[in-house]
Amino acid sequence: MTSIEPQFQARKESRGNIPVLHLSGVINERTELNGLFDGIEGDTLIINLKGVTRINSCGVRDWVNAAKPLAAKFTVTYEECSRAIVEQLNMIVNFLNSGKIVSFFAPYYCDSCDEEHEMLVVISEHFEDEDDLEEPEAPDFDCPKCGKTMEFNEDEDKYMSFLIE
Repeated sequence: MTSIEPQFQARKESRGNIPVLHLSGVINERTELNGLFDGIEGDTLIINLKGVTRINSCGVRDWVNAAKPLAAKFTVTYEECSRAIVEQLNMIVNFLNSGKIVSFFAPYYCDSCDEEHEMLVVISEHFEDEDDLEEPEAPDFDCPKCGKTMEFNEDEDKYMSFLIE
């Protein structure tokens, strides 16, 4: 049985007068990123990466090239970075080129329910000093199903190494 990966999609909307670009699906050699940022007005841009499920090496190369010119045009904020994006942030130094990450998803495990949950970590809410993240510790979350405290389900130092500047 062949699994079909979700096709890459980009949806533009506005949050007040700030453009928001929602990206989803797989970023790979078949993903057309040329012109992705064309027609966006203003000096601020929010990129929501919640829906990006996978990105391969060709996709990384194309993404880095497409995102390079953003710093000259916008103040960029990246929100809801998926686990696939976090993996790339930890491997590729210039993956986002510029901009500020404000939130990301992290894996947690509930021992009581025997279930994994993806929890949204908001940097300004979950870390005391968001400008000084030398040794970030995973915040505590309660299981959405049973309410018990969950465990971070990765190596903290490795998973959150992208936060260390």
